[in-house]
Amino acid sequence: MYAHLLMEEAKDPKMREDLQMMVDQASRCRKIVGGLLDFARQNKVVREPANVRDVIDAALRALPRPENIMVSAKHGLTNPTVELDRDQMIQVLTNLFSNAYAAMEDGGTLTITTSDTDDQVNIAVTDTGTGIQSEVLKRIFDPFFTTKPMGKGTGLGLAVTYGIVKMHRGDIHVDTNAEPDAGPTGSTFTVTLPRQGDLK
Repeated sequence: MYAHLLMEEAKDPKMREDLQMMVDQASRCRKIVGGLLDFARQNKVVREPANVRDVIDAALRALPRPENIMVSAKHGLTNPTVELDRDQMIQVLTNLFSNAYAAMEDGGTLTITTSDTDDQVNIAVTDTGTGIQSEVLKRIFDPFFTTKPMGKGTGLGLAVTYGIVKMHRGDIHVDTNAEPDAGPTGSTFTVTLPRQGDLK
């Protein structure tokens, strides 16, 4: 806060450059601490009936899309109601959306597809990005593992996502192609959730 206030008053270009570095690094620290707190809090799920479509819409609103990316939602739900922790599931989706946007630096399409059975609901998040290399794929849910440049990622987003999904007694899996010769590149993360919280 003080760095932001100083930025407003500073006139000297060199001073403004130094203050901007302070602001950027403070924001980075806040992001890292927030990720650590989220990771440490994975011990409780408060399930309540929720409409999956509404949860997806809330997550999309929470993370504005880049201008060069289109978003498409394809709902195939016969019953959109699931017992889940709404706030935690919004966090799962915003993590997946954020990673999808990052994979499409040159633009593309984010597609969210839902489907269900009597016992479960599936949410698939598909991007048209670069795909995930095989050596990276096996580590993507590991805490603190990231392929982003230093200062751009904490390596906790997918670890937190995995933990939340597992606490819901659900599952998450990835289909990806990083080789243009094998077809269109991109990744699909599919989250499967039991419709009722007491299912095992």
